Amino acid sequence: MIVRPGTYVSPHGKYDLTVTLASGIVNYSVTTASTGKKVASAGGFSDSHRWFFFWDQQNRLWSYNSDMGPFGLWQDDANGVFAMKIVSASSPLLASMPKTVYDYLPNRMKRVLQIESGLPSQAP
Repeated sequence: MIVRPGTYVSPHGKYDLTVTLASGIVNYSVTTASTGKKVASAGGFSDSHRWFFFWDQQNRLWSYNSDMGPFGLWQDDANGVFAMKIVSASSPLLASMPKTVYDYLPNRMKRVLQIESGLPSQAP
């Protein structure tokens, strides 16, 4: 679970996540590890609120902040572009949420996602 500024490499070494904190504001960027090319950047949310990132075993980056939202999943899309998809109550992405991410989400967000009683069953 990533909850502090720093640089964090994805599990297969494909991407680097850099989280910075300046004057209480969190920003982040994702670059390719091989070329250093920036493929995503966002942030601008307060460090006073709950936030986290989590690299899963598919080199996908789960991101959450309770300041501005949204709860999302950064991943390679069909065109090979690293892009964020918003995770909502009707999202099929819920079935692939790692237990670590589920455990770290606040109860309020679990209610919004309608998963307060546990993660949906993962498809075989």
